[in-house]
Amino acid sequence: MDELKELGQQLLLEAETGLLSSAPNAPANGWHDPEFELPYSRKTWSDIEFLLTRRWFRNISVVRDYPAQTRVEYGNKNMPLHLLINAIYCLYSKKRDLSDLQKELEQAIGAVVRLPVLSYPRLLHRASTFKRCTDPRDKIYGTVSVAPRKLAASISLDYDDSNTEGNVYASAMLAHAKITQRFELFHNCFFAEDIMSDDPSWVPNFWSEMPGETYIPAQFAAFSSRAHFTVINREKTPPNVNPKSDILRVLGLRFAEVSRISTPLPAWTYRWGAIRRVREWQPDDIDRVYSPTNEPMRKAYALTLNCNITKEREPDWMLTSTTAWVDQDFGEQALFGRYSATSSTSEIRSDVSDAVQCCGDRLFFRTNEGYIGLGPSNTQAGDIIAVSLGCSTPLALRPSSRGPDHYTVIGECFIYGIQDGNLLLGPLPQPWTGIAAWAAGDRRILSFLNTETQGVSAEDLRLCDDDLDGWERTTKLLDGDDLINYDFFRNKETGELINYDPRLEPEKLEKKGVKLEWFSLV
Repeated sequence: MDELKELGQQLLLEAETGLLSSAPNAPANGWHDPEFELPYSRKTWSDIEFLLTRRWFRNISVVRDYPAQTRVEYGNKNMPLHLLINAIYCLYSKKRDLSDLQKELEQAIGAVVRLPVLSYPRLLHRASTFKRCTDPRDKIYGTVSVAPRKLAASISLDYDDSNTEGNVYASAMLAHAKITQRFELFHNCFFAEDIMSDDPSWVPNFWSEMPGETYIPAQFAAFSSRAHFTVINREKTPPNVNPKSDILRVLGLRFAEVSRISTPLPAWTYRWGAIRRVREWQPDDIDRVYSPTNEPMRKAYALTLNCNITKEREPDWMLTSTTAWVDQDFGEQALFGRYSATSSTSEIRSDVSDAVQCCGDRLFFRTNEGYIGLGPSNTQAGDIIAVSLGCSTPLALRPSSRGPDHYTVIGECFIYGIQDGNLLLGPLPQPWTGIAAWAAGDRRILSFLNTETQGVSAEDLRLCDDDLDGWERTTKLLDGDDLINYDFFRNKETGELINYDPRLEPEKLEKKGVKLEWFSLV
């Protein structure tokens, strides 16, 4: 407690952005810097881990707003809660390998850190995913007090036995989609034989910890289009029982069919074992050309394994460069190409660890159209890959016996070459490339980098200003109800504000030759 209190005193945490800085009276030691290694002994780190594993941090009942004067007591020690928050957030942001503490830090972050601009999906990940509760409905109900204003107002606490966890999760999913006009919770949709087996496949499974372990970053596959969807309830609902959502009809684009799959990498596989398993995925044509982008297959495969988490893609973070990642000059830790025998003794590189985490509970697949990607572990040949308008990631869908346009959601995918709206608008012109720029509330927004001049723009050269029809791009102060991958436009005459690009509406996309269709998700 003394060390955490001292650390918290050195820092200021900006409530709106989550950025750390040195406190005005702090020594000039740079403890807030993510690159700075804290001068802690092995015993101190052990004590911190012991504290963070206390049951208090793991219960969803602790997720609430606390008064500013709240103090934390542990044994005969105590400290102001805001200093503990500063310390925990500092540890969480450190670049040094704290993999042994990562889950504990995420638990603590979700328990006590409150950022008003944090989007709802990020809030759920921090405050709910790894929290314990006896009633599955509390994965949603337990976070209502700290949820964004509009979303919280749309959730009514109902513990009647007829209101199942599936109903609660579906209602939260649809409420969030209506508020944001995006699908940002498909990340939690995946095949699982558990308590939700009777619910539609499009209903997020917030009860499972699995999505928290297998993060896929934003691909901006549908760019800043808005979601178009309708919901059909089950026809036969008993009297006095809440209607149960059945079919979610979404508008999108089908672009590929899975042709071949690898052996899946089981979730939570020991890191060295995961490295060996991923090596088995290496394609035979790795030295050829990747036809969808006309780039080397080696590059496409490398950036598939780590979901394009590179310095060039996310320049606001200290990450490995694309060149270094493609080269895989990592000796015994290389995921493909030349590598020495693994000794399983050295510390695993953070970029390699992140990549095998992306691959966890997933498999490598190829499509008839030449694409490669990572898909859910139960992806099969014959599954189709589609992008829904308003959804950043493509989805693997399986044809259903319920009808010709009916599909079961298998889960989200990473596919190299479809990022940044390429399926809707075609590839970016040279020398431009898309970057995932950091924004308030741990968001990522798509910006465009001129690789010759290094200039960055929010404007996409594939879209024409003349097609805005009275709209202009604008900005606003963000709050928790705003989407993760935001974009705002204002009507010059009426002042109306919208959170999507009007040039990406269905009728305009179809004029560009985009073949949209309705998918009935069951």
